[in-house]
Amino acid sequence: MSDAHSHQADHSESAHEGPIKTPKQLILAVVFSFIVPIIVIVLLVSFVTTDNRSDSGKALEPEAVAERIKRVGHVELAKAGQTNAAPQAAAVAMPVVAAVIPPAETKPTAVAAAATPAALYSTACAACHDSGAAGAPKVGDQAAWAPRLAQGIDGMTASVIKGKGIMPARGGSQASDAEIREVVIYMVNNSK
Repeated sequence: MSDAHSHQADHSESAHEGPIKTPKQLILAVVFSFIVPIIVIVLLVSFVTTDNRSDSGKALEPEAVAERIKRVGHVELAKAGQTNAAPQAAAVAMPVVAAVIPPAETKPTAVAAAATPAALYSTACAACHDSGAAGAPKVGDQAAWAPRLAQGIDGMTASVIKGKGIMPARGGSQASDAEIREVVIYMVNNSK
């Protein structure tokens, strides 16, 4: 029985022992536990920082940076009636979204004056006066135009020129006083 007991004791002691049994094995384990990670880190850093691309010397040149961050497309603004603005030398080879270029002295958000009252109406007035947005009288609605007709053409033209309610001055266009008057007459004639 004592043999079985001593064998069992040896087995339980060996189950609690680690793989390192000598001081030499301990020193090697400690050294490799520091050296191997350092070598791996050095190799990873050299792999990441080494640029094997053929154009690596050109990567930071201003032309290369400008090419990488160039715009995908651009918008060109032109006066109404122009179908295509002059291409710019720095234009990107992508499709042009719009072709409307205002003169330098005008605001880019204003609608340019149109050639005819109908064209001016469709570019500057129709958005609100076709739908009745923000209380604008719909063209063709005689009841909505009746109180405005009491002001006369000159009174309505003056209201359009200076703006009324949320309608901007000149209806958001750059039309002359005469063109504003013509479009007011056009709207009144189509509302009788």
